[in-house]
Amino acid sequence: MAATALRGLWRVQFSALRRGLDGESTPEQVRDAVTADVRGAARLLDAGLAGFDNTTMP
Repeated sequence: MAATALRGLWRVQFSALRRGLDGESTPEQVRDAVTADVRGAARLLDAGLAGFDNTTMP
C-alpha cells in the first residue's frame, strides 16, 4: 500500500512538471510549484496512512 502511495507522488510530480514547463515559467517557479504540489500530496498521504489500522489485517 505504501509503495502504491509513493508511486502516486511520482505521478503528482510529473503532472506538476508538465504544467510548469509551459515555456513561460522560470526554472525556480517550476521547482517551487512542483515542490508545493508534491508536499501537499504527501501531507494527504501521511494523514491517510497514519489513520490506517494494520492491527485488523490477518
